[in-house]
Amino acid sequence: VFAFFFGMCSYIAVSKSVKTALGLGAAVTFVMVMTVPLNYLLYEYVLKADVLVAGVDLSFLSFIVFIATIAAFVQLVDYSCQSAEILETSLKRFDPTGLAEMMTNLHGIEHAADMGKHDMMNRLAREFISPIEREDIIELGQEIDNVTDSIEDVLMGVYMYNIQAIRPEAIDFVDVVVQCCNGLKKTMEDFQNFRKSTTIHDSIIEINRLEEVG
Repeated sequence: VFAFFFGMCSYIAVSKSVKTALGLGAAVTFVMVMTVPLNYLLYEYVLKADVLVAGVDLSFLSFIVFIATIAAFVQLVDYSCQSAEILETSLKRFDPTGLAEMMTNLHGIEHAADMGKHDMMNRLAREFISPIEREDIIELGQEIDNVTDSIEDVLMGVYMYNIQAIRPEAIDFVDVVVQCCNGLKKTMEDFQNFRKSTTIHDSIIEINRLEEVG
């Protein structure tokens, strides 16, 4: 049952204050106690097949949740693309004196990505019907967020180690990173049709090819 809580900002938050921890715990308990019974009743007495009218199945309304989840995935990947573009600009037009500003911009994107992931996880925790397995949604969200975090780590490393010149191999590599992010975004945009999609498989093959190039 604790798998349903993974990814909630209030679940993974770390606090040294007992008062804060108790407040977060009380908030999670209140939300779950209020929403889970309501979602259960909604599904059992409204959405479930043949409940309201014989032969009518309203469970398709869970598709709305699916669309919202896919939209969140696309937004998370877009943050990765924005981060990759900043890294590309920073390395191709390398100026050590401008790295601090680039890092600030990139950190803002990374923070927005974290907030987007937490928002998605919180919405998922409130939904009785999830579009795909909760564990899969959580893992996808985390892995996409890791892309943005890793890109930020590269620029931070350049700044911390006081790099004064960028080698050509790094320029080539960042081009691959940008292509991978764009390919990932294309995949996520078509993910809502994952059962019938004819492009997701090709996109995954292309991303794997780029990974081998990198």
